[in-house]
Amino acid sequence: MLAIRVDAPRGVLGEEDELWQNKNMVKGALERWDVSDPTLNPGGIWNDVEIVVSGSARIARTKIQAQPSEFPPIDRPNDPVRAVVAVEFELDLIAGSVPTEYEIDIELLPVGDEKDVAVDENQGRVRKTVSALLFPGTQTERVIVQLDQARLWWTWDLGTPQLYRLSLCLRSEDGVSDRMETRFGIRQIEQREGSSLYLNNIRFFQRGANYLSDQLLSRMTHDRYKKDLALVKEANLNTIHPFCILERQIFYDQCDEEGVLVYQDFPMWMTMSNESEFVRRAVAQVAEMTEQFGHHPSIAIWNMGSQPSPANFEKLNSALVYTVKQADPSRIVKQGNASVAFEGNPVHSHGSFFWDPALLEQYAQVFDWRSDLHLYFGWYMGEKEDLAQMPDSYYQLVTEFGAQSLPRKETLEKIIGSDDLFPPDWKKLSLHCAQEERLIERAGDFKNIDELIMATQQYQAELVRYHIEFYRRRKFKPCNGAHVFCFNDCWPAVTWSLVEFDRTPKLAYEALKRSMAPLQVFIDLDRLSFQADENNSLKLCIVNDLQKRYNNVSVRVIVSPTNMDGAADVNLVKERRCDIPPSSLIDLAPLEWLPKTTGKYHLDLSVYQDDDVLTRNEYVLDAVEDN
Repeated sequence: MLAIRVDAPRGVLGEEDELWQNKNMVKGALERWDVSDPTLNPGGIWNDVEIVVSGSARIARTKIQAQPSEFPPIDRPNDPVRAVVAVEFELDLIAGSVPTEYEIDIELLPVGDEKDVAVDENQGRVRKTVSALLFPGTQTERVIVQLDQARLWWTWDLGTPQLYRLSLCLRSEDGVSDRMETRFGIRQIEQREGSSLYLNNIRFFQRGANYLSDQLLSRMTHDRYKKDLALVKEANLNTIHPFCILERQIFYDQCDEEGVLVYQDFPMWMTMSNESEFVRRAVAQVAEMTEQFGHHPSIAIWNMGSQPSPANFEKLNSALVYTVKQADPSRIVKQGNASVAFEGNPVHSHGSFFWDPALLEQYAQVFDWRSDLHLYFGWYMGEKEDLAQMPDSYYQLVTEFGAQSLPRKETLEKIIGSDDLFPPDWKKLSLHCAQEERLIERAGDFKNIDELIMATQQYQAELVRYHIEFYRRRKFKPCNGAHVFCFNDCWPAVTWSLVEFDRTPKLAYEALKRSMAPLQVFIDLDRLSFQADENNSLKLCIVNDLQKRYNNVSVRVIVSPTNMDGAADVNLVKERRCDIPPSSLIDLAPLEWLPKTTGKYHLDLSVYQDDDVLTRNEYVLDAVEDN
């Protein structure tokens, strides 16, 4: 029996206003967070616990660094390449023991291979034995293996996420003393210009979402995580962003297997204590994080906190970055992401998480900070179209954007009861994270709860689509990725989620799926209103995030009135031909369109190769008398 006493003190007041709430607990989203249950204060063990029995000597820790020495051709990502695998392991011999000769059997096999396959180091299958004379205490051993036929780990949209299994067996003349097994992948992560990310020498666009599975992580199972990642991939996302939380190890195992890249937050959200005692505790915990989770190839980025205060960024987060870079030079380490002060947001070095815009350039110069921002245009500030007024540098990497929407009626009934559905009991809904004023403002006119639900979900879908297409139309010019906030509810609530707590998708999920398609064709959403009875210019572009070339494709454009009842009503039919290189953004020649009358028009965009539809998108255009 394992008995543990848990103390879960609260580090903040639990109030809505986060200003001046300098937290002194590393609990991240499990503390007060604006999408979680404020009455719940999770604490205790939420990962698996094992009691491991060994002999006098044990394998205390392993660290694997596995990188390619070369890269496969762009159009053949799964071809074998040369790679180097360095295995470092700590061996403990119990105090009072006499120095003893031990042998360590090392086995390295691609996951999926059977134990009895022919062993050939050149083919990525290795079995070898090394000897070590152990003295009481801890000592470190290292083994380096060179592979001539290794296969790399990729995200699902770029290739196969090949994994390898490492097994160690520690034995002496008296028999086996200890065993261990772990999995890893061979891949290279680099940051070059700006907030870029290169996976195996391929520049990578992060199509992502913020995620917290459940506020009570102990309830998450292998099957629940598997279903969540299926929804993630169905939405065409290649990146998941655990928001200020470390999920269970089985989640990262699944990301490894499914080929989903992970942008991993350290569990700190907004303003934290900057006292040296707290900094020391946080440094110890971030070191433990990199040790426990560092073998997962899916984890590409360590981020040291979400929306830290300037004071935190300069002291606390700097100490965390230094610690992680020393422990794990193989990944990108971010000092934090930021929320810029707009429209009179309060700015204070210690008590506010809003940054003065001048700090962005200052931190870039002093700390080599790469732009990583939260842009809530259309929700917290202005209209979604105001996004286009920001400096281009703001778009390098956007790790939060979104809007709240109500869940379906059945969920609302469970939250507040059927008697309080309409008019909505906003006091009850606010206890479940709803932001009344903004929801009503964005919903417009509504006569019943069904209309309110539909209006908020439609607005959320439109905003999500606008942001995603805005960023993707700027792929690498300068945008490197976009993470919608947030993928799912971690309890029954009214939040920014695109998927409810029971994993029922909202309307915005379909918008996400369409706009995040790896290969997609877009128009310029900055202009959907046009002049009737005059020639208008339609700007088109194709975004290809795949490492695949498409030659001689046809981009077909059909515009028709929304009340079209026959082919004769089609207003415009055009076709453009082009080649689509791998990982590209192509601006096509604009199309001239003359709407015959005012009103709504349906725009259908499709990309064909021969008779196969590669992708399709659609819009509603508005023709007016005086644009």
